[in-house]
Amino acid sequence: MDTMDTVVVGAGQSGIAISYFLQQNGNHHVVFEQGRIGESWISQRWDSFRLNTPNFMNVLPGLPYQGTEPNGFWRCSDLIEYFRRYIKHFHLPVRTGVKVISVERSGDDRQFLIRTIPEGRTEESVLCDLL
Repeated sequence: MDTMDTVVVGAGQSGIAISYFLQQNGNHHVVFEQGRIGESWISQRWDSFRLNTPNFMNVLPGLPYQGTEPNGFWRCSDLIEYFRRYIKHFHLPVRTGVKVISVERSGDDRQFLIRTIPEGRTEESVLCDLL
């Protein structure tokens, strides 16, 4: 069983941005994502969907916009590719295909026990120390 400083549930924009800051701070952490990177953008948006904010406003901490259309509007696929590049660039500890099934205090009340089911495997647990 792994022991972490922090467990983040969800590898969306907020989840991977907080992972960046946790890593910069030296926190031993993991990000669990039930689906793929950008899952809701992949499975819950239509192919022609474009963001309604300019590209330069959709960037995450530490990785500024590097394209040729800062005032343009990314398609879903562009945003997902940016997320994937971000995770890879910073070597963020994102685990996809992992469903979090419960978060509860452990017996000694100084830790949380996070139960997960990785895709195609049996239940696993992670401990997270209370601050």
